Amino acid sequence: MKTIFNKKSLGDMSLFLLGILAMQGFYAISRFMIGGIVVTYLWLPGVFCIAQLSQMSKKFRLGAFVVLSVILVCTLLYYCTLESSNHIDRDEYQFDSYTAPVQWFLEVNNGDLAVSDELTKNFFILKSFKDSIGHRTFGLAYYARSQQYRILPTEDAQVLVQLSKGTLEKKYYVLNQKWSGMSLQNWIIVKSWSYSNEQINGNDQINKIYDVPLLSIYYPP
Repeated sequence: MKTIFNKKSLGDMSLFLLGILAMQGFYAISRFMIGGIVVTYLWLPGVFCIAQLSQMSKKFRLGAFVVLSVILVCTLLYYCTLESSNHIDRDEYQFDSYTAPVQWFLEVNNGDLAVSDELTKNFFILKSFKDSIGHRTFGLAYYARSQQYRILPTEDAQVLVQLSKGTLEKKYYVLNQKWSGMSLQNWIIVKSWSYSNEQINGNDQINKIYDVPLLSIYYPP
């Protein structure tokens, strides 16, 4: 496996690097096909490539040092920008914050689905799982509960903020106000719902039926 063109052998590090590049390449292609590509996933193979090139000569080594220094500075600037713009989510990850919303949803749910962003959906499922263990209903009952939660389709999100026309189905729309960014269907990232509060609350297709500082739940009239 180490012999390729002109019978030249590749070292273990080169094979490892090619494996990383192939893995990231396949992942990037699949992400692009379903809705987007994350540029940051190119950083890891890029760093490995730079490290490999730095072993070729002193000239490459100097260039690699400069590039890695630029990456380090850009990373620090990136973090500082996110911190100063309040785009880093911290307190919103506290698990107990979801106790009251999940309990309320389980009490009032009439069988309709609840749709939200990916992370909020997972928190609801985990809380339902914990509730099932506490009530010794783990198994089919928990599976039935977990099937009540779905990721919000991007088409519905556009209708919610009145960017497109359409009809919202009978679902519970769980909108987490605290996330600085959210992942919806097909891993499409959108900015916080807090930027669209006026459009959402002015949408006559939905009514706000539950509200806490963490999130709001809407349902068609």
